[in-house]
Amino acid sequence: MQIIGKTDVGRERTRNEDCFDFSVLSEELGWAVVCDGMGGAAGGECASRLASGAAMNELTRHYKKNAGDTDLRKAMNMALKKANTAVWKAAHRDLVYGGMGTTMVMAVMNKRVLHISTVGDSRIYSFCSGVLNQLTRDHSLVQDMVELGYITKDQAKIHPERNVITRAIGISEQVEEDYRFVTLKPGDTILLCTDGLSGFVTDEEIALIMLKYRFENICERLIECANAHGGGDNITAVIMRSEA
Repeated sequence: MQIIGKTDVGRERTRNEDCFDFSVLSEELGWAVVCDGMGGAAGGECASRLASGAAMNELTRHYKKNAGDTDLRKAMNMALKKANTAVWKAAHRDLVYGGMGTTMVMAVMNKRVLHISTVGDSRIYSFCSGVLNQLTRDHSLVQDMVELGYITKDQAKIHPERNVITRAIGISEQVEEDYRFVTLKPGDTILLCTDGLSGFVTDEEIALIMLKYRFENICERLIECANAHGGGDNITAVIMRSEA
């Protein structure tokens, strides 16, 4: 199992509100979390770090050697709830953090099975044999508008409300996730990223970088590409690959 990640403040922001973490448990098992905070002042940074830390702690606490896919799914569900509660409570303890929240994508890779949980508009992709495939659905206003036929995908990329998300960790006591699992093919590489990457780098550019560069250099090159296109947001990329 290989996992590597990188985050960058971008070229227009002064504070990095993205956060990521990962853990490699064995050659066959590993997990990663990526968050993109919101809330103004220090709220976004606090929310993303709280959510990421709570999720990682809960995944680790529930880890059992030789855990099956059902066990891992339960652990992910608890991790999501703990992350939401951590942000929700912090936002109500201190007025400075009122209204803060964060997106969160979580991926658990167990041999050839990838479990995915997502809240917000951060994304998870799979990449194999030159083909990039988005595995998650954005919880955003423009995604809803695209699906209803009001705007096209190209219009969504430049829409003035493209950053409005419809779900987030920590904005209410309960949170609804999208969960799925997929069976991976040999050679599949998984990318988790915030919209600071997906909003500035095209799918074609992401695929080309993932095809062209060595595993350990991909995150750095993706971030360089996002910054070359303006770097208008914080940028985070994490990639995973199982050798099993």
